[in-house]
Amino acid sequence: MLAYGSDRIAAAEDTANLTFAAVAVYLSPTAADVIAITQVANLFAAVLAFNSAISRYVFALARSGYAPSRFAAVHPTHGSPHRGSILQTASAVVLVVIFAIVGADPVLQLFT
Repeated sequence: MLAYGSDRIAAAEDTANLTFAAVAVYLSPTAADVIAITQVANLFAAVLAFNSAISRYVFALARSGYAPSRFAAVHPTHGSPHRGSILQTASAVVLVVIFAIVGADPVLQLFT
């Protein structure tokens, strides 16, 4: 906000790239690219953490008897709750496909 001022932010058409544009102007275009790459890596880490958390919740629920017992199994080699991970991945794919069919943006419509 300091880079633009509140009046220019309100009038901006591309508000999604304000940070990258400010970094490109005040630091360098390379710094903006580095920040964009870092943002993608952070998004991947967040999705991976979300998947791990949900799969462990499903595992715990199944172990306690609140979810089907097949989700209480762990991978024989890695010891991970892989069935919960598959369930979470499949449900995310179904949700994204539904949003794609409807023509909606899952990030804007579901998470805001």
